[in-house]
Amino acid sequence: MKQINKRLSVKGCWKMVNAIQNGKTPEEIQQRCAIAMNWLDENEVIDNDTYDELMMTVSWLQRESYHM
Repeated sequence: MKQINKRLSVKGCWKMVNAIQNGKTPEEIQQRCAIAMNWLDENEVIDNDTYDELMMTVSWLQRESYHM
């Protein structure tokens, strides 16, 4: 497993979250969601509002993966 970058920029976080939807199967999307949540939980750069927006997006993508 790749080491978590705790200093990933806001732009980098959004790039990671937006890439979740590139998963080819629901399982891959769910795996990407789990990884993104871990990275966001460990992040030391983003503020609370940005964290909330990113996590809401990850949650939405994860929910949608169950309807594929």
